[in-house]
Amino acid sequence: MPRGVYPRRKPGRPKKVDTLPSPTAPKGEFRNFHEFYQADAVVQELEPQCKKAVDQATDADMQLRRQTFKLQRLMLVRDLALKALNSTDGFEASAIEPMKQTIGQEPDDLMSMLDMACDDISELVYAMCEGITNQRRGVQQLKEAADSLQQKRNQRVNELRPQWQEIERKKEAQASA
Repeated sequence: MPRGVYPRRKPGRPKKVDTLPSPTAPKGEFRNFHEFYQADAVVQELEPQCKKAVDQATDADMQLRRQTFKLQRLMLVRDLALKALNSTDGFEASAIEPMKQTIGQEPDDLMSMLDMACDDISELVYAMCEGITNQRRGVQQLKEAADSLQQKRNQRVNELRPQWQEIERKKEAQASA
């Protein structure tokens, strides 16, 4: 055998056999409580509703995070524009001519454009903040709806627990008799 390659099992040792029970239990026989409550019609009805509600809440929360990251980027741009606006008291004479050729405007016009851009970005940020606030309320409502469905499901599972315990007691009584 080449160096570094090992057999999957030692020679002479028997192969491992799958000893798992069959995946489907006979009707009416349940191997555990999970199978028992999963067979309940009410739980089967609530399971997809819970999953759908949780998925919707998760998706809405991710959209909210994306909006927050967009807002963060806009705030960064606004801060950079404000810094540029505040840091330049005037331009050096040697920089004025290349600036005119590059942007096609006078430096004073550039300063007023930066000021208007900061105002426009600020208005956009305010509008996004309002949108994020409204979206957050929607996410909260979706989460509350998902929690309500999960509580209904858990309540039904807890209602089934005494029935399962009674079935288990009967099985033990039959096995001991």
